[in-house]
Amino acid sequence: MPQKQRKSRKKQPVKTARTAKKAAWGGRRPGAGRPAANPEGQTEFIGATIPATLVAELDALAAEREWNRSQAVTEAVRRLIKAWRRSR
Repeated sequence: MPQKQRKSRKKQPVKTARTAKKAAWGGRRPGAGRPAANPEGQTEFIGATIPATLVAELDALAAEREWNRSQAVTEAVRRLIKAWRRSR
């Protein structure tokens, strides 16, 4: 039995996030997006070795104030720098 010939159809390109054309308007808007977690700007990772007794006290302080460890260290450094500036 002879096969019927199919008419070939031109395939339509599939639109994905990469190939979709962006709108000509929009872009960054003031106040758009997630608010900054730190009002002082972007944060940076610092690794430090601290005695275990100080870490335990730091964790207790953080728990009392409902902070995480990073917030407690940031506040401690902030206060140390403030005291250092006053003493100069």
